Amino acid sequence: GITQGDIAFTPDGSRAYVAAGNLTMVDTATHAVTTTAINTAGSLAIAPNGLRLYATTTGADIFGSGGAVQIVDTATNTVTGNIALGALPGSLGLAPDGSRIYVGIQAFWADTGYGAAFMPGRIVMVYDTANPSSSAAIDLGAAGANWSLQNTAGRIAVTPNRADVYVLVPRINSVAVASVNTNRVRLNIPVASGLVGLAIGKDSSAVLVPYLIDAADDINAVAVPNTGGINAIANVLANDTLGGLRANVTSVTLTQVSSTTSGVT
Repeated sequence: GITQGDIAFTPDGSRAYVAAGNLTMVDTATHAVTTTAINTAGSLAIAPNGLRLYATTTGADIFGSGGAVQIVDTATNTVTGNIALGALPGSLGLAPDGSRIYVGIQAFWADTGYGAAFMPGRIVMVYDTANPSSSAAIDLGAAGANWSLQNTAGRIAVTPNRADVYVLVPRINSVAVASVNTNRVRLNIPVASGLVGLAIGKDSSAVLVPYLIDAADDINAVAVPNTGGINAIANVLANDTLGGLRANVTSVTLTQVSSTTSGVT
């Protein structure tokens, strides 16, 4: 199942959100309790500005396809967005500036033809919080094809400078370190067995590592034929990435530098 019992505080400490089946909000000054609309909450993460709460849910689908990350407006405690996972989520991690959210996939429903069951996950999904349709995956690997050999993610944390993602991997007693710009594991740090938690201290002096831009030449992109004899690129961002995720108009600014034809804008 998904991680249960998370507690997350707003940056000003005025409210605490508790995931224990239902997602509830506690006013820390009055101790008044408010129940939100989410009733299968698991892991929690709050945006640095306190305006958004992210909560994993399993949904009502017993096959796991209802697994999602619900986006909650903390001003109204209403769900304003949904990131569908199609699998059972585990822990959440959030970039220090709130630009990306990391979701450990705990399990997914698989039907081999000989039988069906939940299989352990081995990836951490990465989403652009401004445009969740832009995503990637960090593969934690496995020691073999057997279900018991998959490196399923435990707790997740991101460094204050946004350079690396740390993922606890209980099966191999290790913490996997992945670069935010490649979404690939570059290091495994051995730790003691039986660990279940992971946290990174805050550093107010940390300078955010920029997301690397890979602006690929559009010459090999899919072109749209034009009756005037000119092939136009349908989307110049289609083969570009920003920090390992597909670039989109919410994360970059497009500027026309030059044009070989006056009809192209």
